[in-house]
Amino acid sequence: MKNTFAVKTSLFTLILALIAIGTFAFSAVMKKGNNNPAKTPVLNQTWYFTGGSSDDPTDPALYSTNPPSEGCPTPLEKICEVQAPDNGQEQPDMEAQVGSQTVRSQIIEAHASLNDPAGPTLNQTVTAFRAN
Repeated sequence: MKNTFAVKTSLFTLILALIAIGTFAFSAVMKKGNNNPAKTPVLNQTWYFTGGSSDDPTDPALYSTNPPSEGCPTPLEKICEVQAPDNGQEQPDMEAQVGSQTVRSQIIEAHASLNDPAGPTLNQTVTAFRAN
């Protein structure tokens, strides 16, 4: 009888120990998974290029949220309007991701298309061109 009691006590202790280990392991895995908070979506703003045709359209200091008084008229000779998040300094964030590219690379791509005989090409970032 004593032997049966000792076996039952040992099994009960072993089961409690396994439950405790499992609980600690589960809580450690759950805690590790919570270290990556959900990303907040980045909100784009409309920015207007204020530089001239010889200025660098990837310079964030050359953008304003105020549209040009004449709008974005033709002929299409320079970038007019881009969509990008704020970099925290009231300027477009040129390093923000747009799919597999950055805002900067999309501006460069659109700016280069101004020399294309078929005409300039808009993209997700550059949404309008204008006259000089």
